[in-house]
Amino acid sequence: MTELNRENWDSFILSRNGSFLQSSSWGQFQKSTGKKVLFLENYDWQALVIINPLGFGKTYFYIPYGPIWNREKNSEQIILENFLNKLKSIAKEYNAIFLKIEPKTSDEKIAGILQNLGFKKAEKSIQPENSLIVNIARPEKEIFESFEKRCRNEIKQAGKKNVSLCADSADIGIKNFLELLEKTAKRDSFRTHPLAYYQTLVKTLRSAGQADLFFAKIGQNIISACVIVYFGATASYIHAASDGPYRAANALVWAAIKEAKKKQCAYFDLYGVAPPGAAESHPWRGLTKFKESFGGARTHYIGGFDYPISNFEYNLYKVYKLYKDYIRIH
Repeated sequence: MTELNRENWDSFILSRNGSFLQSSSWGQFQKSTGKKVLFLENYDWQALVIINPLGFGKTYFYIPYGPIWNREKNSEQIILENFLNKLKSIAKEYNAIFLKIEPKTSDEKIAGILQNLGFKKAEKSIQPENSLIVNIARPEKEIFESFEKRCRNEIKQAGKKNVSLCADSADIGIKNFLELLEKTAKRDSFRTHPLAYYQTLVKTLRSAGQADLFFAKIGQNIISACVIVYFGATASYIHAASDGPYRAANALVWAAIKEAKKKQCAYFDLYGVAPPGAAESHPWRGLTKFKESFGGARTHYIGGFDYPISNFEYNLYKVYKLYKDYIRIH
């Protein structure tokens, strides 16, 4: 593409229930972090492609919750074959050794088509395969009453304990968020992005009217925070952190839901939960119980698929990644 028509690009994504991760604003955010980004399209598909470096001059193509397509003219088989051929034709230009896609679909037929085209089911997806989505097109009272009793009580208790809720996108707010996130990450054993990532994310999407940073405070002490991204009819709860003596996260989510309703959103995506029947030892089990208290509907996607452009280099990459994971754990 020579010049991106952002309105047309986003209109295609939105008309097919696509994710903010395929939006023009997300592409601009990725560019702002230093990533190379491609906006590829033809008459029946679009794909925001993020070019991720691997070292030694090699890269891989990553398409989060994409590609996006329609079936007005062709079948999925033809569409995905044409999409794959386009990516293969430009791979050498970017020294890409494989392609990773994560279609936002629950249709297992698509998984079969991808495997027939030579894609391999990824051992691990980058974006969540399971989520909980709350219908917020209903009246506030009806939404609130659909929450679990414990959740409702904790929201009420937050008010009684003088927990204040606010939105803040200033630099100091983002730094405060990261400090809280680092505490949460240490407690719950997960990794965070650098400060600059969150600063750029909030600034870029906030300037497009597509993000808010929410805080729960007692006095000047921040005890809970979250980043909400808006795209079309959906608000997504993509990053969150909590600390302190009171469980204010429930009240903060409720505040974010009410703000999303003001912005005419119909859905609140809690964004990432453990699969159904997951063991108590699953790393997302506690987080899932928290999110389940809001009564959302479960959604499952088919997950990530890799297409090796160079089988030899792709297999080397997998061995190297296993080694890095082993070193990190031990």
